[in-house]
Amino acid sequence: LGAVVEHVNRGEQTQFAAATFQLPDGRNRRNPTHKGTMVLSFRGTDDSLIGWKEDFNMAFQYPVPAQR
Repeated sequence: LGAVVEHVNRGEQTQFAAATFQLPDGRNRRNPTHKGTMVLSFRGTDDSLIGWKEDFNMAFQYPVPAQR
């Protein structure tokens, strides 16, 4: 597990979360400095009230505050 971020702004009714993972897939002969495959993962809204409000706002706002 690498970097992890989570931002929740109740005033703007936005959420953002992401994490990085490094897979231990070994070294590559052609590139000995290769340390493994990096994976970037994003999370959508959760089941909290802020997540529900952000989902609801997407029905009638474009762009929603999280997309600005």
